[in-house]
Amino acid sequence: MKRFIKSYSMMLHFYGVRMTDTETGALERHNDYKVHYQNLNSHPHNFLRITRILKSLGEFGFEHYKKAFLEHFIKEIWEKGELTSCDDSCHLYWVGTLKDDNQRAQLEAKIEECKRNRASTGSTLRPPQPTTVFLNPAHSYLKSSSSAHYTESSSSTFSMDESMNEDQKNLLKKTFFEEDDDVEGDDHGSGDDD
Repeated sequence: MKRFIKSYSMMLHFYGVRMTDTETGALERHNDYKVHYQNLNSHPHNFLRITRILKSLGEFGFEHYKKAFLEHFIKEIWEKGELTSCDDSCHLYWVGTLKDDNQRAQLEAKIEECKRNRASTGSTLRPPQPTTVFLNPAHSYLKSSSSAHYTESSSSTFSMDESMNEDQKNLLKKTFFEEDDDVEGDDHGSGDDD
């Protein structure tokens, strides 16, 4: 089970989150969450992977981790307004992975409360506005406009903002220049998240 927890922790980091308690599964933002949150907001094919991860947690005896995961994401989506692209998947699919009807009802009520609070203040969830980033003259990629880390040099080649740390730079290099090792056909191309 240690390997399962280690794998889960690695995926959490990929999504910008870290586990603070392996007994309860409590989560918090990772130090470098911003670049990971931007990645998650702009790549909805990961939402299906999250659904699978949540289902796996239950199958491997970590059902209690699901609630902690969902509480964190509900806060980040509806209270903090960070992971706005995840709202439908969280509400329609992720909460539904909970086996306990009472827990599921509590989290659905929490989501509805958060939505009412946002509506009463006139605040709505809006996904990040896209902007095009040119890596070379023949290719362009869609990225979040809230990111200040992508710049275009005069020769239309990829350059990185000096304020980025090494992990952020490596993530961008991997995102743009390395082939995707995942060959699961249902995670690519359709645009459907669940």
